[in-house]
Amino acid sequence: MFSKRLMPVYLMAVLAISGCSGNSGIDPRTLYKAENVTFARENVKRYPWAQDIVGSWKKSVEYAMQQDKAFFGEMISEMNMWPHYGQNCPHCVGRLSSMGETGIYEWDIKNPDRLKCKHCGTVYPNADYPETGSMTAPKMGQTFHFYLTEEERAHPEDKTGKYAFRWASWPVHTSFSGLVRSHKARWCIYKILPLAKLYAITGEVRYAERAALIMDIMAKRYPNWMFYSYNGTYADCPPAETAASMGEYPRGGHFPVDTIINAFEGLHTKGDYAVLNNGFWGAGRFGCSGGAAGIILQVTVAYDLIRNARLPDGKPVLTPEMDERLVNDLIIAGCDDMENWDAINNKCGPGRALSGAVGILFKRPDSVSRALEGFEALMDHSFHTDGFCRETPSYSAMHLNLMRNIPEILMGYSDPPGYLPNERSPLKNFDPFRSIDRYRLAQESMVRMLDPSNRYPVIGDTHFGSGLNPMYAELLTDRYSSTYAGLLEQAQGAPLSEKGSEYALWHRDPELKVSGGSGLPHRTEWFPGWHVGVMRGGKAPKHTAFFFNGNGHGVHRHYDTLGIIYIAHNGEAATDRGYIWDDPRNAWTKSTLSHNIVTVDGINQNVQKCRSNLELFGVSPSVEIVQASANAYSQCSRYQRTTALVQIPGGRTYAVDFFRVTGGTKHQYCFNSNGRLITVTGGGQKPVSDTIKWLDNLRASKPKPPFTVTWEQEGIRTGMTMLNESDRLITADAPGWRSDRGEELDAPPIQQILAERTDEKSAQSQYAVVIIPYPVTEESPVKSARLVANDFETGTIAIAVELEGRTDYIISSLDDISRSYGPVTMNGRFGFASLDSDGKMKQGYLLDGTELRCGDKVIECEKSHIPLKIESVKGMSFICAGPVPEGLNFKGSYILAGDTGYEIESVSGNIITVRDYPVSECTAATILNSVWYGD
Repeated sequence: MFSKRLMPVYLMAVLAISGCSGNSGIDPRTLYKAENVTFARENVKRYPWAQDIVGSWKKSVEYAMQQDKAFFGEMISEMNMWPHYGQNCPHCVGRLSSMGETGIYEWDIKNPDRLKCKHCGTVYPNADYPETGSMTAPKMGQTFHFYLTEEERAHPEDKTGKYAFRWASWPVHTSFSGLVRSHKARWCIYKILPLAKLYAITGEVRYAERAALIMDIMAKRYPNWMFYSYNGTYADCPPAETAASMGEYPRGGHFPVDTIINAFEGLHTKGDYAVLNNGFWGAGRFGCSGGAAGIILQVTVAYDLIRNARLPDGKPVLTPEMDERLVNDLIIAGCDDMENWDAINNKCGPGRALSGAVGILFKRPDSVSRALEGFEALMDHSFHTDGFCRETPSYSAMHLNLMRNIPEILMGYSDPPGYLPNERSPLKNFDPFRSIDRYRLAQESMVRMLDPSNRYPVIGDTHFGSGLNPMYAELLTDRYSSTYAGLLEQAQGAPLSEKGSEYALWHRDPELKVSGGSGLPHRTEWFPGWHVGVMRGGKAPKHTAFFFNGNGHGVHRHYDTLGIIYIAHNGEAATDRGYIWDDPRNAWTKSTLSHNIVTVDGINQNVQKCRSNLELFGVSPSVEIVQASANAYSQCSRYQRTTALVQIPGGRTYAVDFFRVTGGTKHQYCFNSNGRLITVTGGGQKPVSDTIKWLDNLRASKPKPPFTVTWEQEGIRTGMTMLNESDRLITADAPGWRSDRGEELDAPPIQQILAERTDEKSAQSQYAVVIIPYPVTEESPVKSARLVANDFETGTIAIAVELEGRTDYIISSLDDISRSYGPVTMNGRFGFASLDSDGKMKQGYLLDGTELRCGDKVIECEKSHIPLKIESVKGMSFICAGPVPEGLNFKGSYILAGDTGYEIESVSGNIITVRDYPVSECTAATILNSVWYGD
């Protein structure tokens, strides 16, 4: 029977489809359009890579094509699935597998009623681990069985979860029968879209028939599948009621206590009502994270591809009864559920894309508006103006992956005649790619940030080892400009004719050719929205990248504002552990203490809305420098870092790090590198009784500066030389794991140092450090280093670094007073002077200063910086209240505005145009002047 509420929608959709499509062929209107099908078919004709993709689809559905209707009816259960999150192998948990480790079980369609632990090989169901626990949802008539731990069985009266396995902050149960049920249904349902794609590409109707059969069974089951959360909590009521309540009360709905079913007393109960955990974020009817809109979207796209399929006798593959079920009971019902979810976050993309697809296919322009509003909100709220995600590189990838279908679906859309949308003009042949340029920048950001090994910097909640997906370059090429084609070849590591993704199959013009360069070279730059700087070492970018993290605290960020990561010789010199996903161990990897940074009073950075303020950024042929301050600790009046990357012969680099901290009573300069600690100079270390959570084997000494600590790993040594006085140098074993997987449980520790300075009243520190990475087959390029000045009253720091045939002076000042530092005199904020063995300056760089002098060589600048009054901003331009002073070449210089900075592209009259990124509103700005002298 038709739903009375949906009957007009369904009839309208059928009439629209019949009128436009005729009796044969396909007329896709959602994720794929006619042009995409044409491209795909032509790419398959021409290129082996495209043929391989279609071949992989055929292989993936081969077994499904051999089965009958009864097989799929048994595989897709009428009973709800069980969450895959937080599951455990009771035979090896805590020994070989992590507690709550997702994806712990292997499953095979050829033996579908069993699971196998990927770590220990134990097979389930297993008589040694019986499912003696159960819970019932009486209104929906379902009972779930699960395993109880030995402790739970020994304390049957305790229903609090005290003795249960845990995942994240919740007690959880493992259901082997539930996981089997889930795997079986997922296997079938995930075949629907490949089958529909095969029909679209090959025209073989047998694929459409099989897709229709599976969809029809799913449509029969879907009305009785309850919403359930990823910690094993179910809503025992019709799913439409659950969705409506979670939409009205976004953090999990508002239900009678007996409606929310789980095995633990009081869990998710709020006095006289209960919630479904955290709502749509962690609950759905199929899968249970982000509402599982993605699978309904897949079904909708598959329906779009096969809806006009005809049998050889001309009859439709989808009978009217099947069509009605698919549209009413599955597609529109699933979409209506998701349209209760208004949140904008990293999981909402598929739901908004679903609205767009359903809106286009079934003439619901309000749903299309919802998709567009979601796309615009995601870009505004989830990405900075420079295209970088407000979360982290890994979560940027998640955002972009989950929202990618929205603009694809909306491409070319026109509102129906007479439709008057709220708060926007009617759309006609809409192009979302051109209308929202920040989306282009977001794709570019995934390439701009990469280290020399094409991996993401491990900043915040970013998984170690994750890296470049050619998808971003593919989308840039196919949707924006063929000038990105060179970048695409570079990203995929092969010519266009030899390699391509599924996205390329549908979207890459078969005639596409590469012309010009790569299109997006890596370079030293400050990302103005993300507040991260990368210094690439001039002639050493193939193996060097130094990341300076000015990110503040926030979602999926760590307590490491002003932290650093140093990649050199394609190895990690200064490391970051990364993201231990949804695991208690993430408390360590997120902490300030685990990063290369100064920790105050032994605690995490404690300002909730922590931000950094860029103070200097400069680039020259031999040295690159960034300086920023942060409000990271409430007890500190100064928390400031100045870091320079210096190039030396042979395409090598070393880094200089000045860290000024005032406030609190204990400062600890923390530094860690991979591999083993091989030397600690300056005094013998002895065990100490200090206790620092997560750290073991604490040893300490009081070294006389300068002292050097050296690590070695995989043919690379990293030396860290500290030049300032410290009260104590602590070395410790720190956790070495970098993921939540079981194989990381016994990862060997890394060695960390903590250079400590204390004062009972108010500590003040000015750390001066040189970091030197080099191959083990060579000697350290730095012969020695010494502190030339470290004035706590003025904040001035200067050091001398001796190399073969030269001595480098690196000077950082906080004022405009002229001072001498050995043979070098400077008036400015940052200076670099490289002297030959005769004491003559061969290279020099002055930033935000007026004079740098050594002997008879003088570098001068009339003004250290130029303050400007900003009248307005437009795109990538500042419009100044008056003309910008003439006589200096500003191209490549940085202009500071607000708390960030931009590289200047050009100056014309009163207009300053910057590179690459739109500028933010401001009323004042400052150009940092610089002068370079040398080869």
